[in-house]
Amino acid sequence: MAAPEETVLQAERDAGSSDAYARNLEGRFNRMPIVLSRAPDHTDVLHIGLNSKLYVKSRNGNAFASFGKWDNISGTQVSYITGVCSDSNRADVFATNAENNLLLQKTYMSGGWKDFQVVTVNGDKQLVNGEVSAATAGPDTLYLFYRNMTNWIVGIWWNRLQNCWTNIELNQDWAFHSFGTPRVVAFNFESKFRLDVFARDMSNQVVHKTLSFTDPTNPVGSGTWIPAGAGWEVLSGGPVIDDVSAVQTFDARGRWHIHLFSRNASNRIVRRSLHQGDKTWMPTDNWDVSWACGGSPVQVVADATKITAATTGDWSVVNVAEFDMTGDLMADWIRVNVGAPEGLQTLSTAVLHPRGGPRGWLQQGNSEPLEVFLKGADGTLHEIFVRQENLVLLKKTN
Repeated sequence: MAAPEETVLQAERDAGSSDAYARNLEGRFNRMPIVLSRAPDHTDVLHIGLNSKLYVKSRNGNAFASFGKWDNISGTQVSYITGVCSDSNRADVFATNAENNLLLQKTYMSGGWKDFQVVTVNGDKQLVNGEVSAATAGPDTLYLFYRNMTNWIVGIWWNRLQNCWTNIELNQDWAFHSFGTPRVVAFNFESKFRLDVFARDMSNQVVHKTLSFTDPTNPVGSGTWIPAGAGWEVLSGGPVIDDVSAVQTFDARGRWHIHLFSRNASNRIVRRSLHQGDKTWMPTDNWDVSWACGGSPVQVVADATKITAATTGDWSVVNVAEFDMTGDLMADWIRVNVGAPEGLQTLSTAVLHPRGGPRGWLQQGNSEPLEVFLKGADGTLHEIFVRQENLVLLKKTN
């Protein structure tokens, strides 16, 4: 008999089709998991259990390969987690200690997961208020942004050569009170490096700051913040209700693009893009407001050819859209109805893991599914496989 986490449950659509499948991965948790891929055919799903300990379940192979069992990899109670893979041999998970708010780091190397270490800067233990945003610009760099206990944004960086954490701000003048978790994207292009930091001010307006630098071992000394000093660029167009989801892409010409997604006060999905060579975000004066609504913060991921965004909709529905690398819409928002197998009556935030081919998972003829990880009404983790023929177009409404 198959183990419970390997039991494949048929999910029903309105039309009665059986082209989508849900797999119950078991494991009860409070917060949504994170999904990391250290290699194309390796997937780690990590979540915080009801005992506040960190657990991991891993899979080698394609989307339908079986996961192993849940392993407890933490003796420490944690309240938030985020993670980043900087190369095929390394993954880093950052967590907030549930008892004292210390910032913790757990690293996977070739020998397995290491113990949690307290992150220090110049000998000072770092305290975190909420979640951490992590990014990498290559195998030797890590960048973290978060709020301290007085809601000031803090940025720190690490590289393999120096093997220590260092403050990333040019001076204390640019410190900024944030409502929510800051977001960061990092990338390199034309022998240069770039960090883009996004936050919500106390009025829920999105603000933006950029560091361009040339030396990854000395980003502050070789870089320039724009705007300089205490300045932040305010993105016009009104407030948003979620911390933005940010993703960076390169198009076929090698030009970079940065894309932001969130929800406005009416729960409409909004987005904006910045393109290499442009000085203003597009659209210029407002967010691009979708006719589709979201029931949870928008999750967005990018692979080599496309951007996929998703949010939970109404009962047992995930809303998904696909964009090309410049941010142009490839497939309009669609409703993925996962039906009502036991435990999926209520959805929470979906975590995306795209595995599509070069034409995109929404394109005809693509056999690889999109994977959506979500929390069911029974409190366990479910994995939904979505195929192209399993999609139902959302009807546009005013």
